[in-house]
Amino acid sequence: MCPYAYVAAVFHSQDYVASRACCKLDTPTTMASHFPLLSKTNRIPSKSELLEIEQLLAPDESKLAHLDLDLKEAEAKVTKLKQERKAILTRVQPLRAITSLIRRFPQEILERIFARSLPADGYSTFSPADCPLILLRVCRRWREIAINTPQLWSSFEVTIPIHLCYVPSNPPNPKHQLRVASFLGEVDRWLEHSANHPLCIREPGGPSTSSAANAAHILSEISTKLVTRSSRWKSVDFDPFPFVLEKMAHLGTTPPPILTNLRLANYVYPVIDHADRIDGQWYFQCSGLLTAPNLKSLHLRNYHGQDYPYNFTQLPVSWSNLTSLSLGTTASYFFRFTFYQDIPLSMWVDILPIFQQCTNLRQCSLMLPSDRGEISTPGIGATVPNLQALHLSGCSEAIDRLLQFIDTPCIRELHYQPLHSKVARPGSPLTPRPPLTLNSSLVSFLQKHGDQVGVLSFNLPPSTPNEIFRTCLVSTSSLKQLTIGSEFRTQTFQPRPPTPDVTLPLNSENDFIFTDFHLHLLTPKSSPEDYLCPHLEILRSNIKARITEGAVLSFLNAKLEQSSSGNFSNGRSRFQELSIETIQLDGPSGGMSDADGDGPWQAIRDAGVRLHFSKTDYYIPTRPSTTGSGLGYGTDFGY
Repeated sequence: MCPYAYVAAVFHSQDYVASRACCKLDTPTTMASHFPLLSKTNRIPSKSELLEIEQLLAPDESKLAHLDLDLKEAEAKVTKLKQERKAILTRVQPLRAITSLIRRFPQEILERIFARSLPADGYSTFSPADCPLILLRVCRRWREIAINTPQLWSSFEVTIPIHLCYVPSNPPNPKHQLRVASFLGEVDRWLEHSANHPLCIREPGGPSTSSAANAAHILSEISTKLVTRSSRWKSVDFDPFPFVLEKMAHLGTTPPPILTNLRLANYVYPVIDHADRIDGQWYFQCSGLLTAPNLKSLHLRNYHGQDYPYNFTQLPVSWSNLTSLSLGTTASYFFRFTFYQDIPLSMWVDILPIFQQCTNLRQCSLMLPSDRGEISTPGIGATVPNLQALHLSGCSEAIDRLLQFIDTPCIRELHYQPLHSKVARPGSPLTPRPPLTLNSSLVSFLQKHGDQVGVLSFNLPPSTPNEIFRTCLVSTSSLKQLTIGSEFRTQTFQPRPPTPDVTLPLNSENDFIFTDFHLHLLTPKSSPEDYLCPHLEILRSNIKARITEGAVLSFLNAKLEQSSSGNFSNGRSRFQELSIETIQLDGPSGGMSDADGDGPWQAIRDAGVRLHFSKTDYYIPTRPSTTGSGLGYGTDFGY
């Protein structure tokens, strides 16, 4: 054989063997097909099977070893690159910082940014994790700018660190006293940083638990510091606990010259001339605050359990200056005959002469208690010429009587939120409110002023006929927002509305229920005369509802068609929101909790409509109603 032919034959045979070997490695043998079954048993493999398994694993084990080596090399390269990158960043970061945009911001821009960093309600706290204290920890420049920006320190809520609120053991703990002194020193520095800027202060009062009695001492010390700066008070929001009242008594009759907003959440009546203790209760006139010449907003809520402010016509307030007024009592359910048991009392009667003086009032919120004793009918009513927003809650009879005697030619927003009927005597249970009639004061008020009202919320009493619902809305042709029920979720104006401490539900077999009938009245038709509230943009219901999916979709589709028809004036915008709570269990579910839905619900959301449907955990036809928002006022349209 030719030598060259012999070499070629050898190479050919070796390639053939190698190819067969590769095929043997890539393709499992029939002998190994039973090994997966053995892995699911506890049988011990024989020696021959162990050898066979080792032969099967050898190629993959070799490949894994090579891969591990490759990974180690790659990881070493990545580690080296990261180290090089870190070294370069260490060199360039100082230079980058010099050229950064935030470094080149003028001080005036940073001051505005810092001001925007304050909490949403505008009140800072003494916490190092909140603005402005956290700004002091960034860099020297930021610290200097923050310290020299008085507006960052001029609006704050008095808060005490929790670790300072416990009562130290006897004898007093020197470390604890040192911590308290250090905190009070920080308060002094805070007030120094505010310079001469007007102060907006919120002091929620001391803790009620005896274990936090030390907080009373700290709040008393802080109150002393604040009283010495009363000439700079612009807005004051106090819960005047006794230890706070003691300090505020030093104000005397000197009014803070620039005070515009005043809220006293636990103002105790009757009014006397100075801070004093009577029968274990504290009373304080606060004449130095009430006579402030620039006072525009006044909120007084008396201490619950005491009689309402029967004599607040005697308060030294310049009523003609007020633009916002909130008066009421959390004890509107009952009277405690602590003082002047034989004197007839009526808050709604006493408010009339005040209304006659409130020529600039824009917002008013009243929580009216029941009358006590025989009340004579007032000779004349009162006109509030510039009142735009009115919220009424408390006794339904007192609310109805008040509406008969007031005139509000500029009203734009009305909240009718009675909580209970008249209380016959102290300690008596509440009686269900009588149903509205065509002669009710609410119906008459809306017939007179309803064409001006853009925002309306009402809590209709049980057994109110559907015709009354229709009559109320016939007069509100310009209505944009309608809320049906005892609660409305809108932004409340400052001061914050209190929550009644007493909740006495009323059981009724005939609660007012939101149904397809009411939704049909609001569903746009071909002619505007055939349906109510053609300008409606927001509809919210917080009472029990028995509605069908078809009625809801018909309403929404008609509203969308109305918005796109082009046959309406420019004042009519697209429908914005439908919120229905307390729906029966078999009611609409496509829009529950704003979850993404399919089909018609998603199409409605895509059109820009906010949907919120909420079913009850349990649906009881006679579910008792509960007290609602109390004192409060809010709107989505800013009236």
